[in-house]
Amino acid sequence: MTDLTTALEEARQYAAHSYAQNTRQAYASDWKLFSAWCAEQQRRPLPATPETILGYIVALAQNRSVATIDRRLCGIAFHHRQARLADPTTDPEVLVTMRGLRRAKGIAPVAKTALTTAQLRQIVDVLADDLRGRRARALLLLGFAGAFRRSELVALQMTDLAWVPEGLIVTVRCSKTDQEGAGMTKGIPHGSQEATCPVRALRA
Repeated sequence: MTDLTTALEEARQYAAHSYAQNTRQAYASDWKLFSAWCAEQQRRPLPATPETILGYIVALAQNRSVATIDRRLCGIAFHHRQARLADPTTDPEVLVTMRGLRRAKGIAPVAKTALTTAQLRQIVDVLADDLRGRRARALLLLGFAGAFRRSELVALQMTDLAWVPEGLIVTVRCSKTDQEGAGMTKGIPHGSQEATCPVRALRA
């Protein structure tokens, strides 16, 4: 039977996996920025009052998007929960202010221009035919063909690849939209042109 001390240590280890590493790093960065602002304003960051949060929101709204402000508030809320303190970001006045800010500034994300097939071909054409160039070519073509996130590409292992006559089946163990690791598979067919075929590039 597991003793209580060991059980608690195992529970802490499980809890450490409740947030993705990128999320924890983002929260740490957000907290550092909030703490610095509080120091300048001579306000206490922990526990922060709703008035402090309101002042921070107004300061951020001058040159930050609503999405950025939302994430900063998530970081503040996270640190208050970790300290088992009341979350000031859920104060009614803070919620009303954020609702008004969303209506005033809008929440539509800034769309990124998609890479075209012609542009992709130009990129891979100038890559050197050495290990570094072949690796870059494989990453670019596979990422483009499967619409993979960067984090999904760099996490791939050889055991995640299944070669089939039609091309390739890629198993994604975990992703931004699958934090609990249920996993998913994507089929990557052979390309019509050898120079831009993701399957040939990955084999190379």
